[in-house]
Amino acid sequence: MKIKTQTTILLITLLCCNFSILYADYDSGGFTETLLMGRHPNARKEAMGKTGVASNGYLYAGSLNPACIGGLEGITVNYAFDPDSYYLLEDKNWHSDYTSIGMKFNDFSFAFDYYRQDLGSWKTYDETGEYTGSNDESISLLSLIASYEVSKNLYLGTAFRITTFDIYPENSKNGYLLDLGLLKKIDIISNSNFKYNMNIGASISNILNAEIAEDFKEDAPVNLRIGLSNNFLFNHTFLNRATVNAEIFKIFNPRIKGEQDFGIYSGLELNVFKYLLLRCGYYYELINDYGNSGNKDHLSELTYGTGVVLPINEILPSINVPVEIGFDFTVLEQPSYTEGDEGKWDDFYNYSFTVKWKFDSMK
Repeated sequence: MKIKTQTTILLITLLCCNFSILYADYDSGGFTETLLMGRHPNARKEAMGKTGVASNGYLYAGSLNPACIGGLEGITVNYAFDPDSYYLLEDKNWHSDYTSIGMKFNDFSFAFDYYRQDLGSWKTYDETGEYTGSNDESISLLSLIASYEVSKNLYLGTAFRITTFDIYPENSKNGYLLDLGLLKKIDIISNSNFKYNMNIGASISNILNAEIAEDFKEDAPVNLRIGLSNNFLFNHTFLNRATVNAEIFKIFNPRIKGEQDFGIYSGLELNVFKYLLLRCGYYYELINDYGNSGNKDHLSELTYGTGVVLPINEILPSINVPVEIGFDFTVLEQPSYTEGDEGKWDDFYNYSFTVKWKFDSMK
């Protein structure tokens, strides 16, 4: 117990001390926004109004708050992809995908994830303007995430991330980022017919403020996320669980002096008939209009999606292996950043697949 108390004090001290570096400049030409602030390659998060900082036990949520993986059960594997282009739909080669694996062992949880945005093939020319070929270009984020349960239902986590900026060979560059997060689960009501618990989550992302794009001098945005996840569990045939999320997002190193991005996010998930998931959400966020009156200074969107979860050993009792398979899906209108440009872009899709082997439940 003494070791856990000392660890808690140390990590909280580190979290507080890092506020001293939050006010470095953040200048973006667009690549950090797509990699670190753009769409997330997970259908559940997109469908629930971009929420997830307090989602305990969800592998993808480790990219928002590393402490969230503390609630993993056994081994979890997740794969998600966006088959269409990322914002620039006229280039169908531009797409993204996400792969992750996580494991819980006693009080520790660990995860690796890899997020890649494929920018497609870009034509190259020499100094005379003659075509010389094409390059396959991409930007990616590789993460090692760890979480530790310092006391009952209190998790502290950290993530070390490596960005790879590979727009064209002579300007390839790696950047290094660090995230810190915490999450607390509080059991409020528990009886045979109804349970209610609340998760409180907070994280600071990119606190190293690494420069990830050499020519464009793009420093990473230092983000603060704080949120709640309220979980209501019912002993009912139709409605099994309702989850209500709410959170705020803030950038501490503005890209332009006086420009400070801020967002409010909310989401709802209903687990009905035990295996079906219905989701919706809403978000409002202030964004950088770069001083152009033709650009929007905020985004506000409704979101929605669905999913299924299939516990194999419950559906097929003869298979005595606690494996759970999940599929999540969303299709949403591409948000426009330009006034009067709504409806001109195609919808975007996201598919997410999850497999869990809950070996802890075999004990």
